[in-house]
Amino acid sequence: MWLLLRSPLYALRLAAGDTIRVHDSESGSFEILAHGGNVAVHFYLPENDLDDLQATKSLGSKITPAVIDLGGRSDGQTAGLIVYTIPVEAGFPAIERVFASAVEQFPGAQWEYTNVFDRTTGEPSRWWE
Repeated sequence: MWLLLRSPLYALRLAAGDTIRVHDSESGSFEILAHGGNVAVHFYLPENDLDDLQATKSLGSKITPAVIDLGGRSDGQTAGLIVYTIPVEAGFPAIERVFASAVEQFPGAQWEYTNVFDRTTGEPSRWWE
């Protein structure tokens, strides 16, 4: 068993605080044993900044304070991508306002929940209920 201390940049369906069991490290298959109560959000920079680590840091410094106000944090970044962890108690409308505002400020940017929707059906997974 593993307890995730941070939301991952590239593994989907997971957030900080989740407890998982890895079935096959080569293929990356795992099962979630318990959700930690956090939502993970990936924020992608506009296409012209995808390979720019300085732009990623700069943009992150502008978005992160609003995430902190929700009780969240930035868990990592690489050029063009920032991952955030936010307690589900902050509420989906509040989370969506923060990232909709960020997309307005940075045209061409995109964001997505990484552990809210079922990857097969597209329906909410409802783990928070």
